[in-house]
Amino acid sequence: MLKFVIYGKNGEWSLPDPMDDVTQNAWEQVSKFKIVPDREDRVNWKIEKNKAFSIRSLYYGMAPNPIKVVWYKLVWYKGYIPRYSFIVWLCMKKRLLTKDKLVKWKVIDSDLCSLCGRGKETHFSCNFSQGIWRKALRDLGFDKPTYPLNREVDFFLRRTSGRSSDSKARKVMLAATINFILRSKNEVIFNQNSLSEEQVWG
Repeated sequence: MLKFVIYGKNGEWSLPDPMDDVTQNAWEQVSKFKIVPDREDRVNWKIEKNKAFSIRSLYYGMAPNPIKVVWYKLVWYKGYIPRYSFIVWLCMKKRLLTKDKLVKWKVIDSDLCSLCGRGKETHFSCNFSQGIWRKALRDLGFDKPTYPLNREVDFFLRRTSGRSSDSKARKVMLAATINFILRSKNEVIFNQNSLSEEQVWG
């Protein structure tokens, strides 16, 4: 109980000496509150009307006007594969550690793509990645050119509304494609093993 730790014998706060101005200000705020010795301590979460704490209320308390992204339905849906969806979430937020970022942070010296060995490594824009995209789209019955990831996301958003089996299959295929491409890159980086498009997506 809080009162047994820092509540003095004479009905006053018994606080340790402040280490700095921040602690001093904190002690001054604490000292404004009175503790009733024979009553249980209780924490009231002022954000909620029922005074109960929840992660949801904390999130909206810290971000009262959150931006709702349009792609969340491609990441989180009934039956999603957690490992795949986490990678897709990182990808959508452009948080994957591609070489173009690592060069900017001066972690590495070269941003040459690990998959094709030709251009700059960014988010799934090299010839190898585009080849995997074409195979995935073909398996879904789409005969079309491949485009940068943001355009492919728009393409899938228009074709994954609703709860049909086709809609779910397209979401799973999108997640699998992103994960297979990333796994291929990791295979090159960590095992020095370059896979062909057929090995990644037969």
